Amino acid sequence: MSKRIAAVAIIVCMTVFITGCQNPVTMFLDWLNGSGDSREAPRADIQSGEDVEIGGAAGARIRDTVMYYRDSEGYLVPVLVDIEWEEGIAKAALQRLISDTELSVMAQDTGLYSAIPAGTEVLGLTIRDGLAKVDLSHEALGYGTAQEEELMLKSVVYTLTEFNTVDRVQFMFDGKVVEAMKYGTRTGSPTEREDINAIGDVAGSKVTVFFHRTNERGYEYFVPVTLGTGTAGSDMDAAVKCLIEGPPAGSGLQSSIPDNVKVKGMGTKNGIAYLNFEKGIFNYEGGE
Repeated sequence: MSKRIAAVAIIVCMTVFITGCQNPVTMFLDWLNGSGDSREAPRADIQSGEDVEIGGAAGARIRDTVMYYRDSEGYLVPVLVDIEWEEGIAKAALQRLISDTELSVMAQDTGLYSAIPAGTEVLGLTIRDGLAKVDLSHEALGYGTAQEEELMLKSVVYTLTEFNTVDRVQFMFDGKVVEAMKYGTRTGSPTEREDINAIGDVAGSKVTVFFHRTNERGYEYFVPVTLGTGTAGSDMDAAVKCLIEGPPAGSGLQSSIPDNVKVKGMGTKNGIAYLNFEKGIFNYEGGE
């Protein structure tokens, strides 16, 4: 792990609180790669979500779309995918999350997989006034554990709410609203983003930070984790504190910040977060 990894971990988390709804992960992968264009680095590029011209059919456009896959540890991981622009692109994104062959091969190569059971079909999707009503076939209920139930639902909710027209999601299965899922998750009313990859007690004050993980295939990525803070301080204070303390033991995650580094001061101005670390952070070379 290098200085760049350590710095990106800090920057990504600070951006969560500075930019609000904008997904931060791949905004910094260009910088991590030492380049202004990270498109050659698979699964490592979050841009603005604007249409861009691509090769192939004349006039074709793509949208940078963030989808949420699961890894072998049961974490949801944001992955950037380029989808050709079409009417009903949110439905197209969801269908690709479930069944796109090329993407499935990529996911298997990287150790990231769809959290939605194979064979699931998107029977319908409408969006109005921030509410996405998604109708999935009964195959979506073919999971076997409470964790898989949560991952399936949150994968859909987080993927759809990456679109700025969606704030919440109402699930239906074969055209019917189900009040509660097999393992107790309530789905009778709309679901919003909440507590992604929660570890420990998050009933009170909480914060979402990003920790580093290298999976069994050697693929490196950042995992968003929700942690309870037990404090009434600002989100920024809590995020920096959690980053420096590192991930909970047994989480399978790694801190990208060297031990015993101290923050001498922090603040924001004009939408920019300023953190004053002691200079020892730049002497960190990491283990590998």
